[in-house]
Amino acid sequence: MAIHSTTSTQWCWARTGKESSKRSARRSKAVFQGWFELSKVTFQQYALVPAEITAKVRVARPTDEVSACRLSQLRLTSARALQIPENISFDQAASIPLGFATVFTALWNSDPGAQAHAVGFPAPWEEGGGTQFAGKPIFIIGGSSSVGQYAIQLAKLSKFSPIITTASPHNVSLLQSLGATHVLDRALSPSEVFYALREITGANGAPLEVVYDAISHGNTQVLGYEALAPGGVLVIVNTESIPAEVKERAKGEEKKVVMSWGTVHMPENQKIGVEVYRRLTGWLTDGVIVIRLGRNVR
Repeated sequence: MAIHSTTSTQWCWARTGKESSKRSARRSKAVFQGWFELSKVTFQQYALVPAEITAKVRVARPTDEVSACRLSQLRLTSARALQIPENISFDQAASIPLGFATVFTALWNSDPGAQAHAVGFPAPWEEGGGTQFAGKPIFIIGGSSSVGQYAIQLAKLSKFSPIITTASPHNVSLLQSLGATHVLDRALSPSEVFYALREITGANGAPLEVVYDAISHGNTQVLGYEALAPGGVLVIVNTESIPAEVKERAKGEEKKVVMSWGTVHMPENQKIGVEVYRRLTGWLTDGVIVIRLGRNVR
């Protein structure tokens, strides 16, 4: 398979201090995710085109445009692959496997083996998935990041409301177009954020039981954890770094923290990966899920 576009997330940036290079071309497309050696080992995503086959490659047809999520001796698994529609570019497609999977595997995976990495909410097509969260707030930290944008859209699919996020003021219109109902300035102090959250969620009286931290630096993890109502769950995308004293203050409140593992190839993530990828081409075609790119590097 020939690589035509790659992306890296803010996790890669934080771990390597640099962006990966990107390549693009105008040919049929595929996407996969894997480990790639940069200055350190980082998660990368690639948009590819079927080329001369020099390794085991499974696709529906050699000319199909597909998206999959694994780099392992160039082996693609068709059950966890999707046809990329014509309205999606290489660069857009390259953000799907890691960014999108980091959200849906954490929110919708009910596999018993995924409890450390997933909340286990019913997916929109499952019983209760379209009604259980109606009128319930969700707080997404870092809404303008790639993962954050997907989190907003999947929260909308799950009928969460209000959908509250943080971002720079110039991103307000973008995030509202994706489904955010309230965008708080990322420069606000924690006390100002907590006040705003109380004002927003107090209107319907529903406690804030779900926070998705798409940034997951130490300070944002603390912010998300302290914003949670008792019994709530914080989803993070990096290693947990919440100080012991912060957890001690919340002792007895039974707050839960899960760290998303954004791949559909872990055994416990495979079933939800198949179910989502079965639907994702249609979502992308119909605009249910849209992809906004960050800065391209040529």
